[in-house]
Amino acid sequence: MESGVDKEIKLNPLVGWEIGSLPGANVMVALQYVTSEGELLAKTPHSLRLAMSAAQCDQLAETLRRKAVEAREREKRESGHA
Repeated sequence: MESGVDKEIKLNPLVGWEIGSLPGANVMVALQYVTSEGELLAKTPHSLRLAMSAAQCDQLAETLRRKAVEAREREKRESGHA
């Protein structure tokens, strides 16, 4: 399930996530992904669990928002709707 500009980098589709609280000002983020069509069809994702501080959550959220805006703008330009 490779995609992207550089075929040397293996990218796996994100199929879900879970977010939970940890002690103190920390957060657990579990990213669910699949590495094959079979896993996608069987609904058997892998999960990467991460512990993050509140500050890291803020930074990640802002970066994701910025990248989403950039992706939408790029899509508009590429489709001729700029």
